[in-house]
Amino acid sequence: MQKEWRFNCYGFINQVLLEHHPKAHNSLVEFMLSNRTVPVSFDKIPCPFHYSAFFDSLSYCKNPHWARVAEMSDLQPGDFIIYLPQNYVPKNIEAIGAKRTGMHIMIVEEVVSTELNQVSLSIVDCTRFRHCWEDAREKGGIGRSPLTIERKEKTYALRWGSREKTLEKELFFGRLIS
Repeated sequence: MQKEWRFNCYGFINQVLLEHHPKAHNSLVEFMLSNRTVPVSFDKIPCPFHYSAFFDSLSYCKNPHWARVAEMSDLQPGDFIIYLPQNYVPKNIEAIGAKRTGMHIMIVEEVVSTELNQVSLSIVDCTRFRHCWEDAREKGGIGRSPLTIERKEKTYALRWGSREKTLEKELFFGRLIS
């Protein structure tokens, strides 16, 4: 019997942090366990909802390992990007599972260009499916992909590679600082 591997974005990010910056990961886990706004995920590791709430909290709470990146124009290689459905706050564990396809976390590999209300990036992430035909993956798994983010009035529009379709999402940005 052949084993089927399942990939998800936040499992990959958590593993990278555990291996390369365990103290930063521990601060996220502590936040997840103490935060009353977002329930603990079913697999007990921080998911994009926890990362976004954590990055949001960095605007009023200091952390020795993390900093909030306020603007997409300030993104640098190594920064984290989280997108969520607009105005969505999970109320229970089942709600997190129900919205799984509407959330994602990734790392900036390269800032390709920055314009007035738009930034083009190369990102590294883990996903079950390729984002676009320019995606470096043949199937799912860990890989890199081009991503363009455009600032809208209250949200952001994301476009993977040369796809015409855009996704309107709420975005959160964070940076490791130590």
